[in-house]
Amino acid sequence: MMSMPQNQDEQPTLMGSLLPQDSAEKTLWKRLRHHQLGVLFRRRHPLGSQRVDFYCPDAAVVVVVEQETIDCEEQAARIREEDDRFRRFGLETLRFSDEEVLENTDRVVVDIFRAVQKRLMPSARLG
Repeated sequence: MMSMPQNQDEQPTLMGSLLPQDSAEKTLWKRLRHHQLGVLFRRRHPLGSQRVDFYCPDAAVVVVVEQETIDCEEQAARIREEDDRFRRFGLETLRFSDEEVLENTDRVVVDIFRAVQKRLMPSARLG
């Protein structure tokens, strides 16, 4: 897999959440850390000029917890651009709202687990 380009002049920006860890991010981290899904997740991991909430290097999966509702075309376009950039480097991006994480934590974790397992299957790497 190609590595994300790094621009030494750019500071990583935080995707999905502000620097202080919100309760949704904390809740999800409790379920992802310590290889609980069978793989390593990194928290607040820099990828290129951005910093993502969670990253699973083995499966090339990025998880973003959105604190705010995407309510304008400018935000939606920014998110599409970020997702397209990650996709070009072989990364899959999963996005969940704070509300989803807090109200449906089990479902969110299952969705993440399924995405990781799908990406780790040998047939997924060939295609």
